[in-house]
Amino acid sequence: MNLSDLIQFFSHQNRQPFSLRGNFGTIHITPEPHYENSTYQIDCNYKSLTRYGWHYKKQQAGGFRLSTACCLAACIMFGEDRVTQGMIQKINKALSKEQETSKKG
Repeated sequence: MNLSDLIQFFSHQNRQPFSLRGNFGTIHITPEPHYENSTYQIDCNYKSLTRYGWHYKKQQAGGFRLSTACCLAACIMFGEDRVTQGMIQKINKALSKEQETSKKG
């Protein structure tokens, strides 16, 4: 899966829970029951590279936008150190357009 595939996958989610597994961990994404704001609960475990080497992190929190969840999924798929500012901007641009389109429809 490349970045375009990941963005496409996220843009087709229809407010149902879903999970992804990548080389660096797993992520479970669950829509929160807000109807005005589309936010998501995130539960993930992933490998993070620190100056002391690789270690696993666990994140569990709510209130994430779909684009933020996609950025975290990119870290899980490609590695935290490989996700660039350009990738984040591409995700934000694509998914904010998608969310505006779904609000109109």
